[in-house]
Amino acid sequence: MPTVLAHTVGGGQFPVPLWTIDISPRALGVWLVAYTTLVLAGAAAWGRAWLREGEGFAVLFGLLAVLVVAAAIPLFDAVRLFPWWTNDVVGVRGDWSRTFVHSLGLAFTIAVVALVWVGATRAGARSAPTTRCRS
Repeated sequence: MPTVLAHTVGGGQFPVPLWTIDISPRALGVWLVAYTTLVLAGAAAWGRAWLREGEGFAVLFGLLAVLVVAAAIPLFDAVRLFPWWTNDVVGVRGDWSRTFVHSLGLAFTIAVVALVWVGATRAGARSAPTTRCRS
């Protein structure tokens, strides 16, 4: 079980990241079995729709995808206003061709934002302090 949830410094408490909390392998195994049992029970009771909309990790990853797209759209709107985009990339294309180029630009921007997000989370994970689990 967690040994420390907050660290007191100078009279104030600061949260401690989860990866610094010692958790026994047995407790982690019990948690995984309990979570899997609950997910299977939810799927049996409410079907596949619950797995898409009610299961915690599915909802979390869906929310992260929405946040990436929500961050990419204003970024692409800003890029779209640069003269090099309007003159060099889009140029004098017709309506459907211009829409296609803008769609590709938006998809590329979403991919770049997603890659930056993944890179930032991996860099944060590497710089985080690690501790060994107690057995």
